[in-house]
Amino acid sequence: MSIYYLRCVCPDIIVNNEVGFTDILRLPPVSKYHHFKVNSDGSFLLSEGKRVIDFQGNGYSVNLHPYKDFYDNTENILGNNSYFTNSVSVAESGEKYNIYLSAQNQNKGGVSTIVDADTKQNLLFNLGYKVSPKIEADITAQYSYANTPSSAVSSRSEGLLYSTLLIEPFINIAEKDNDGNYLYFPTGSDIPSNQWSNPLYELTTRGYSYITENLLLGGKLRYKITEYLSAEASVSLQNRYYNMEDYYPIGFKTITTDITKNNGSYALGTSRESTNNGQLQFNYNRKIRDFDWGTTLKWVYEASELNGFNASGYNLTAPVKKLNVTESRTRTISSSWSKTVNYGYFLNIKAGWKDKLFLDALGRLDQSSRFGNDVGTAFFPRVSLGYRLTEDIKLEPVTELKLRIAYGQAGSLPPFGAKDSKVNISSSGGVSYTQNDNTELKRAVTEETELGFDAVVANWLNIQFNYAFSNSKHDFINVPSFTPISGSAKIYDNLGSVKSNSLELELNGRVINKRNFSWNTGLTFSRVRSKITSLGDVPEYTENGYRRSVGATTSSIYGYSIFSNLSQLETNAEGFVTNAGDETKRIEDYTVNQFGVVVEKATLGTVAEAPVYYVNAATGNSKIIGDAQPDFTVGFTNTFNFGPISLYTVFDWKQGGEKFNETAQYLTYVFRSGFSDKTAAAGLPLNFTTLVFNASQVTDFWIENTTYLALRELSLTYKVPVNKLRIGQVLKNVDFSLIGRNLYTWTGFKGVNVDGRDQDGFNYPSYRVISAKLTLKF
Repeated sequence: MSIYYLRCVCPDIIVNNEVGFTDILRLPPVSKYHHFKVNSDGSFLLSEGKRVIDFQGNGYSVNLHPYKDFYDNTENILGNNSYFTNSVSVAESGEKYNIYLSAQNQNKGGVSTIVDADTKQNLLFNLGYKVSPKIEADITAQYSYANTPSSAVSSRSEGLLYSTLLIEPFINIAEKDNDGNYLYFPTGSDIPSNQWSNPLYELTTRGYSYITENLLLGGKLRYKITEYLSAEASVSLQNRYYNMEDYYPIGFKTITTDITKNNGSYALGTSRESTNNGQLQFNYNRKIRDFDWGTTLKWVYEASELNGFNASGYNLTAPVKKLNVTESRTRTISSSWSKTVNYGYFLNIKAGWKDKLFLDALGRLDQSSRFGNDVGTAFFPRVSLGYRLTEDIKLEPVTELKLRIAYGQAGSLPPFGAKDSKVNISSSGGVSYTQNDNTELKRAVTEETELGFDAVVANWLNIQFNYAFSNSKHDFINVPSFTPISGSAKIYDNLGSVKSNSLELELNGRVINKRNFSWNTGLTFSRVRSKITSLGDVPEYTENGYRRSVGATTSSIYGYSIFSNLSQLETNAEGFVTNAGDETKRIEDYTVNQFGVVVEKATLGTVAEAPVYYVNAATGNSKIIGDAQPDFTVGFTNTFNFGPISLYTVFDWKQGGEKFNETAQYLTYVFRSGFSDKTAAAGLPLNFTTLVFNASQVTDFWIENTTYLALRELSLTYKVPVNKLRIGQVLKNVDFSLIGRNLYTWTGFKGVNVDGRDQDGFNYPSYRVISAKLTLKF
């Protein structure tokens, strides 16, 4: 009699469904009042169709009034939006193979329900197969399709946040006509002296689409030649496709005549980015008694090519989205092409003795078509040493201590075309530029030395510490070809050098491990300092609001300064103030008003009260006024398990660092900021507020500290007892989670986004996300 056993090979199937909603995390304080005369019913008193400023008896202070009709456009338009994600994955493995297949569908609401949700679909397939004891192969295929209507929403002057904050709240920008269409000019739009376009009209009238596709194919083959020698070969092919279409219908309305839109316009753009990568690697590894060593020789080929096509025209002859219905004389057609080829050659040697002394040395030879022949090839070394001290010395309660030291160099690539950006100027027959090879463009190189250790304390606390100091030389910058000429003729040059040092600390471990309760915690600490030590042959300059000068940090903010303390005033030998006014006043001629602003004492409480600015003819009255670099950042995670319940939290803390709050500054321009209400309520003249606004120039009054503590994530997960519910034969695991992301931020910053170092200028706002997730494993 024979007995046969049938083994069921059942794949793991995991289904994830997450549904949630979002709302804006924070908005700047805005004005709740206006300073115009009103009728008895609270409506505006108009004279020849215009509002009249309601001055007090002194002739310069104003009276504030609440709006008769108040529409919170920001809350109404940028309110809650929903999103959902569905995914399914199938995994199967056997003695010779591993298979993984997954599919994901995502629907993410944007900044407003007026704009269609962004959608993305993704497919992924991985196959690993053991052909023989010596040969293994892997295959990867991935495809994604994304439609992002949110690309039509600008984060600045054409954006929803910009309009909803600046338009006075007596105007309802969500007002519709009898046909249900948003009005271009909602009721009351003709009353303010500053008129803004209604973004809801444009977003629902304009036709815009932006679609991207991504296809990635890859494969790897591993061959074990001998017991010690093996070879690997891999290849990947990736194509990204970008397709844009922009359509304004005939009759599109604008505040002022715009011949490129009013009679309709159409634009399209397509581009394809192809990236090919190939690698060949040989590995040799041996162990002789207490000595382990190995070497790796690798060759890498990378090629990327970008092809683009753009066309546009206006004055449509028919209401269709076609280029051939645009007026021929208005059409513009352009194309672009770029290609980069890189080669890399690597030799890596690793050695270890008694599992306590370690050496890792690497030499890398790079070649790139982005550089001219003189610097087309560069060599970058790296070496590291490690020593497990606890193998020789007992340091209880420290059960593991490994000391590390490393040194290395790395390079970066300049933008495409930099090597051809040198020009000659010719004046015969008019000024013209001729491009030449930029053979003097050097490679940007960063060399870094790192010291650190890894430790385990009491068999539960893991510690990793790193201290690094680096020097970056020859970074790439864009400068005018001929000073003071500016325009399209630009060349790339090398900056001098920047020195940096950084300190990083990571702690993690299981604090409590009981039968029904456990607690895991983790903490990260980081502090970075950078300073420009040389500009090379480049004069001092300002880039995106940051000053590039010797001795300054890489994040030094440059602009105008309003004095906030009398101690900031400087005097000459005769006692006259030299860095404010016209050098005819002494310190006792100034005072600080109730808003912490230095003013001339004689003007305090008068129509002439005005902020006192720093002056210095040598610098154009500008100086370094802030620094975006934080003192340090900390991350703190905790996981608590109570039987089938798990609680997970993530906190981020950033101490210090400053940011230019352009959002609040520009709101002050039209008296829409909270600062406008405060100065008016205090009786200061309107011109004081306007002078603090300072014509949108970067000014230290609008530089704010960005210290914050943020609750990044809070999630609660319940593991459903599938066996007790008698569904274990169908479902292996069922998890239900409630997840909150970006839940709350404690900060004194009054802009839109406290994160990041770039200025806050009506940016796309941060969102709070709350969702429920159900995970099923079959």
